[in-house]
Amino acid sequence: MKLKHLLFAAFAAVVTLASCEKEEELGPASVVVNPGEISFDIAGGTETVSLKATRDWRISTMPDWIGLSVTRGEASAKSRKVSVTVAENEGHDRVGEVVFTIGLAKFTLVVNQAGPEGEVRNGTGTKDDPYTVAGVIAYLDELGADVNSPDKVYIKGKICEITEAYSAQYGNGTFKISDDGSTTASQFTCYRIYYLGNKKWTEGQDQIAVGDDVIIYGNVVNYKGNTPETQQNNAFLYSHNGKTEGGDGGGGDAGQAQGDGSQGNPFNVSAAIAKAKAAGETATAESYYIKGKVAEVKEQFGAQYGNATFTMVDEGFDAVFTAFRVLYFGNKKWTTGGTTLNAGDEVIVYAQIINFKGNTPETSGGYVYSINGKTEDDNPGGGGGSTGEKADPKGTGTESDPFNVSAAIAKAEETGTTATSESYYITGVVTGSADVSAQYGNATFDIVDSGYSAKFKVFRIKSFGGEAFTGSETFKEGDVVVVKAKIVNYNGNTPETNAGGELVTINGKTEFDGGGGGQGGGGDASEYASTVSWTLGTNAYDDISSTVNGVTDVKTLKLGKGSAFGDATLTIPAGATKLVFYAVSWNNVDVATLAFSVNGTSIGSVTPAMNAGLKGNTTYVMTVSDSDKYEIAVTGGTTVKVETTGGYRAAMFGVKAE
Repeated sequence: MKLKHLLFAAFAAVVTLASCEKEEELGPASVVVNPGEISFDIAGGTETVSLKATRDWRISTMPDWIGLSVTRGEASAKSRKVSVTVAENEGHDRVGEVVFTIGLAKFTLVVNQAGPEGEVRNGTGTKDDPYTVAGVIAYLDELGADVNSPDKVYIKGKICEITEAYSAQYGNGTFKISDDGSTTASQFTCYRIYYLGNKKWTEGQDQIAVGDDVIIYGNVVNYKGNTPETQQNNAFLYSHNGKTEGGDGGGGDAGQAQGDGSQGNPFNVSAAIAKAKAAGETATAESYYIKGKVAEVKEQFGAQYGNATFTMVDEGFDAVFTAFRVLYFGNKKWTTGGTTLNAGDEVIVYAQIINFKGNTPETSGGYVYSINGKTEDDNPGGGGGSTGEKADPKGTGTESDPFNVSAAIAKAEETGTTATSESYYITGVVTGSADVSAQYGNATFDIVDSGYSAKFKVFRIKSFGGEAFTGSETFKEGDVVVVKAKIVNYNGNTPETNAGGELVTINGKTEFDGGGGGQGGGGDASEYASTVSWTLGTNAYDDISSTVNGVTDVKTLKLGKGSAFGDATLTIPAGATKLVFYAVSWNNVDVATLAFSVNGTSIGSVTPAMNAGLKGNTTYVMTVSDSDKYEIAVTGGTTVKVETTGGYRAAMFGVKAE
């Protein structure tokens, strides 16, 4: 037994000695290929290189368009020949790297091949000159990790991998593209992007496939510094194998711009798009009439929110203008039994105009003036005109004897489109919703004489003493106000205060009492209370309450911080079918998207508007409206992850499961 062990030990020593001698003979770990770079013409072919390795070697990286006669081998004191073969190239010039490896020791053989389409250009990201995949990656490298692109860009490529094909459930898809369609080239991820025309995919539409030529349009980001991709919900498939349907900020064929935006000569859709592009990302100061055909109803009128969202086109053209969450006839909320919208309806809307995010011409506020020629009344001023039943004009416009609404309307009609040189005191009863802007420090609302329907518009007045509104102030229907301002008959059809007036009293007081009223739930504390529980995740906070429309101590879930995204997990009670909540994005930064998912599968997302009150580190003071309220379909008894993407910071409150 001892002899056996001795013989084995002796044999092992001999083998070890031989191995050590061999390593000492060949030197330290090294692999060298000569030449280190080879080139092929379009037709391809075979070239031979010389390889010398001091240890057993293997190939760790190699593009699929390159072939080798051998991909691993043993150490050798002599060089050996390796054949490199490439097929015919039908695309752009290409460069591939073949990496020979011995542990940490590596050598890279560079293989070049010409292509009939020549050198790959980076592009400039415009519609006429889209970025290539290489180009958009270079662009993102300049921006840095997790920095959202300030502008939307075009990117072209070939689909090389499909992660999530387009589905009717979510209407979006996720896939990767490269410049040559291979999976070994640099890739860009098209993450949950909408379909052609910036619309959700529906059953029966063309599906994507590997090898398809596509152009993407949207915002991009280098996620975590290692995943160049589109920002969720901020991009879409602009072109699929040459087929396009517009959607890129009024894209598609547009007709000739017509109209001046007045009631008697409304803008057509092409003129509204032109006005939006001229206005940019700040809404026009004045409202315009816009006429067109309903192309698609995205959100039908409903009793819950009373507004609708739809796209409009000119007859025979496909360039779209979006009527975004516009109210019903007379600038009022739609109620059950009212007229609903259908594709093909001829509509006129009255609203301010904006080019949202610089790429989506749409309304800002406003309402539907007519549907197929039907109007609630002939009120030409969007709820601020002089028609409707009037009281007898009363008052002299002084502090002790203010104009009533009818007298203010008469003064406006008398002065015309040039504002009065002096300011007058006007009293009336608030009707409808009020727009209180903390961003601009002013408020806009309509007033009537008690018991009468003729309206006078109080336009962008300041608060008491000419001070700016902070956003915490609220007006409710029925409040009695006195304002002081110059008077004008705007556009010859809208009696209103000239911008720059001020609030004198509300319900006889010279300060707000913080009571109910206002927008987005009328100051009802239960409206903003959350009945759904949540668990805080990364960069999530709920220890700061808010004041919303005058309601204090509103429990608020804030997600994200200035340089990082945030997430939380919501617990959905059994039996619930939808999640209803208010949401806003951080003040004066990129708008965030709230993405909702269950076990990694998306169930929807919303992109809340920026709110001037969501700022700082103390209690938030916000004014919200029904347009800040959202709902997502859910399944009871599940947990739902909510996370920010796009912009970093957003907040939720009034979170309920129904």
